[in-house]
Amino acid sequence: MNQTMEQLTQALAQINHSEKRLSSLTRDLSDLISKRDDALLRLKKENKDVEKIAGVSFQSFVATLFNNRQEKLEKEELEAIEAKRVYDTIVFEVESLQDEISELKKQVSQKHQVQADYLQALEEKKSEIALKNPSLWTRLESLENKKRSLESDIKELSEAIGASNAVKRKTGSALNELKDAKNLGVWDMMGGGLLVTMAKRDHMSTAQNIINELNYSLKTLSKELSDVNMTMTSNIDIANYMGFADYFFDGFFMDMMVQDKINGALDKLSRLDRNIDETSRKLKSQLKFSEEEKKSLINEMDEMILKA
Repeated sequence: MNQTMEQLTQALAQINHSEKRLSSLTRDLSDLISKRDDALLRLKKENKDVEKIAGVSFQSFVATLFNNRQEKLEKEELEAIEAKRVYDTIVFEVESLQDEISELKKQVSQKHQVQADYLQALEEKKSEIALKNPSLWTRLESLENKKRSLESDIKELSEAIGASNAVKRKTGSALNELKDAKNLGVWDMMGGGLLVTMAKRDHMSTAQNIINELNYSLKTLSKELSDVNMTMTSNIDIANYMGFADYFFDGFFMDMMVQDKINGALDKLSRLDRNIDETSRKLKSQLKFSEEEKKSLINEMDEMILKA
């Protein structure tokens, strides 16, 4: 059993290594394909019969040029030879990389099965430990309980981060609408007229609708934060009591009052936006800590089981 687990552990390590290399080579392949395309464009520029040239070997291409001209090759022909050499070199690299990537994909495709085999062997080993080494089993059970607790924390932190991201998006949208309303408000105070007033109110109305959604998202976030022992109570609103007055009693002082209201809402939203950023930062920091602690715990448990 120990030998089997050791083999599976080594197989997983090799697969993880292949997985990292696959990711790296995939990025390299993308860059190489771009270079190949650039080299092909250059080859097309240097030779009109590029469609015939692309599939011909470099040696054959050079030999053809020499056969066509007994005297010294012209500068343009030399440039075509160099373009062909560069293109063929990159094509070879691309094909070689594609072959290696294909092989790595085969190795990585076995990861699910190897992991399943490892977990099965691990459970069998745990059963053996429970029978033959009760004291070690008690320690493992304690660590297992800590791991389950960490997994619960990770789930709740992830949900809280998702909720904070939703609030952040809505806050950004509302801020954009109110900034547009503020800019139009300046124009309105300078006598922009009814059309400017209507455009300003349209942005304010859109902002109000977003803020209604935002307040609901804030309640969701507040609940998620309470699950991870954090609090944040905020509520944003734009009163609509000046809406009709802004249309029918249009004037500098009324416009200024509406502008003050817009500025007040902008201040509240800006503070909320900064608060969300800070909250999100704390959540991500806690999530990273919990994930690292869980990984360390799993490694400790696996090592205890392997050595048992």
